[in-house]
Amino acid sequence: MTEETRAPVANRGAITVSIMLATFMQGVDTTIANVALPHMQGSFSAAQDQIAWVVTSYIVAAAIMTPLTGWLAGRFGIKWVFLISVAGFTLASALCGVATSLAQMVIYRLMQGELGTAKAPGKLRRYRIDLRAKTLREEIVDGGSHEFPMIDPRAAMQKHDVGYLTAGTVNYGVNTGVKRVDYLKGKTQVFDFGAEIMAGEPVFAARPGAARDQGWLIVQCLDGRSERAFFALFDAARLDAGPIARIHLPHHLPISFHGWWKAD
Repeated sequence: MTEETRAPVANRGAITVSIMLATFMQGVDTTIANVALPHMQGSFSAAQDQIAWVVTSYIVAAAIMTPLTGWLAGRFGIKWVFLISVAGFTLASALCGVATSLAQMVIYRLMQGELGTAKAPGKLRRYRIDLRAKTLREEIVDGGSHEFPMIDPRAAMQKHDVGYLTAGTVNYGVNTGVKRVDYLKGKTQVFDFGAEIMAGEPVFAARPGAARDQGWLIVQCLDGRSERAFFALFDAARLDAGPIARIHLPHHLPISFHGWWKAD
């Protein structure tokens, strides 16, 4: 764990708003193209499966860049990665507006996905603000690449000790595993599915009548070899032991789906 203390910044408000807007635009751009797909399909004279690449190309590029972003930020610095990504994302958005063919649109959407995701490195950080001293202290809780954070829903809006996330490595280029982080004890558990399997958002299912963080973790996965989805079921307290069951589907599901568990 590393710590650094930053001096007060005069334009802190403007910086905060800029980062919020950039992150907001990246999130909106993931699905905003869906609204214009029928119009683009007519303009480009494309079939339905062809025009779907406008959305798919962005999601694929974002999935590839997510685990790389942490390494890029560590190698070149968060500031420069963020600034270059914002500039490139803006340029790619303008190019999407002037695209004259389906091939151009897909290429520019790939640029959007790569540069948009690079704006948000996946390191786990904790910030402590001292209002009296007007200082901000940053702690790197975990320097890896992460996405889709989840907690026990019973701890929502409360202080919690454990978090669950998807995790990836630069070698595979996508998030291929899940991680359990105990913030109080500083311990982590990781399970990696291996290459060609992409892990989606982990969903926590609480064990009825049990203490907090006692339950199961349901992870939606996509097997790149069979191009079919499956759900992996974990004991939330023993994530590194691997899945206790797998439910295979006869088709694929978009890996960007969010989920929630609701007991009967």
